[in-house]
Amino acid sequence: MLIMPLMIQNIENDDDRNFMERLYREYVHRMYSIAWKYGATQNNADDIVSESVKSLIDNISKLR
Repeated sequence: MLIMPLMIQNIENDDDRNFMERLYREYVHRMYSIAWKYGATQNNADDIVSESVKSLIDNISKLR
């Protein structure tokens, strides 16, 4: 089962949260695949993906 990051779950606007949930589900495997190339450990890959998700949330209006 895919665990949705807490920062996505905490988005107050339902439309934005649903948009980010769909985006995350669709691209999480690709994000980790790329993160593993830059971070040699699970913790590093998790940090890279988390920072990427945070950046996406900060720029959600541009993504739409």
